[in-house]
Amino acid sequence: MDNRRPQTKEECFALLDAMLSEEDKNELKNCEDTINYHFTLGMWIRNNWIYPLKDYERESFMKMFEDEDRSPYGSHFIHPDEVSSTIIDKYVKYLIDKD
Repeated sequence: MDNRRPQTKEECFALLDAMLSEEDKNELKNCEDTINYHFTLGMWIRNNWIYPLKDYERESFMKMFEDEDRSPYGSHFIHPDEVSSTIIDKYVKYLIDKD
């Protein structure tokens, strides 16, 4: 897998598109719950795109994926696990919308 760190959401999705097989993408689109990817794709995202960053870089990276309507408590991520899950959820939506 390519571990370049994306600078935008669009680049993130393009890198995931390049890294994942069509079979993987179809499996993601048809999965009932993306939590099943927490220790696979999610762990790869955390280990390659989130954890290697310095604190100020990590905060900037995480902000790319925040939504105002994410929760009644605001959009700020507390933990990298939330970010990787959100990236996967947004990527699945991107894949579905792309079809």
